[in-house]
Amino acid sequence: MTYNALIDHSIDSIGTKIESYNGDNNTNHKKCDYIEILALLNNDELYNDDLLSRFFSEYSDRDNSPEEEQSEISDKHERELIDLFEILKYRQELYGEDYPFEIIDNMIKLKENLSHKQKLYIIFLCCANLTTFEKNLQFQLTDEFEHITYCAISQHLPNTFTVKKLGSNSDYTGNTRKKLKDLGRDINLNINNEQIDNIPLSANKEKGVDLIAWYNFTDHIPNTLIFLIQCACGQDTYHKIYEPKRYSTYFNFNKMNPIIALATPKSIVIKPNKIENESEVFMGDTLYFDRLRLMELIVDLECLNNINAFSLADRLISETTSVLD
Repeated sequence: MTYNALIDHSIDSIGTKIESYNGDNNTNHKKCDYIEILALLNNDELYNDDLLSRFFSEYSDRDNSPEEEQSEISDKHERELIDLFEILKYRQELYGEDYPFEIIDNMIKLKENLSHKQKLYIIFLCCANLTTFEKNLQFQLTDEFEHITYCAISQHLPNTFTVKKLGSNSDYTGNTRKKLKDLGRDINLNINNEQIDNIPLSANKEKGVDLIAWYNFTDHIPNTLIFLIQCACGQDTYHKIYEPKRYSTYFNFNKMNPIIALATPKSIVIKPNKIENESEVFMGDTLYFDRLRLMELIVDLECLNNINAFSLADRLISETTSVLD
């Protein structure tokens, strides 16, 4: 199935996908994403009052509650939506001109004539909410998020660094054993052949790391600066941070362990100096790149010219329809 056909299929079913959303048990940044998705799909201004019954099952069922509880239920969820709009307003401040939505008081709407960078924000929004789309398109978005992260890291690091892909579109060929040994030779690391040879011959992908970056000094001593980067779009994002640590069994790093980084399309900053679920994000020694940081790192958009997800963003923008009927 072509990419455009995948988009068509997802667009046809997206209404059903968002109808099944329940905001009761989600994180605040996930709830804010959902509001943005509704604003993206809606053909008009969206107010917090429009969202109450769609957002909270308890609010929808309040008429079945005792009369004295109905007002309490309404007040509770109205306050929560006010808080969510405060987070959205902070997003608008953080992302500045790159933010594709306009928020005034308790209203949000999609801006007109979006820039390439604003469309990139929508791609991140889609990647962070994969279940909104059909399964095959989810796989495509995951692969493209890896490439976007590759572009961001490549632009962030000095050009004296080497950045390689190890994920779905690896820069290395062969099975996993060969890929790891070739990588070790490129970085001039001491290779633990015994551990690598325990990997099944049939394996052709190493799940622990999606991107790797390193600086090769001219002295060829393997004591160098290395980044192991895991890209994660799904619900189990933060648990993936443990996966790169298996590389310490494949290679003997000289005196200094690699810097482990996690790249996610989520927007996890919810207020000044506050990351939601901070203890979960920073499990161990972790450098994180979320939606905001990746957007900041990408200055030259030419490296994204072949990203198919821009077609998805364009379709979502052009085919707006009322989602509140």
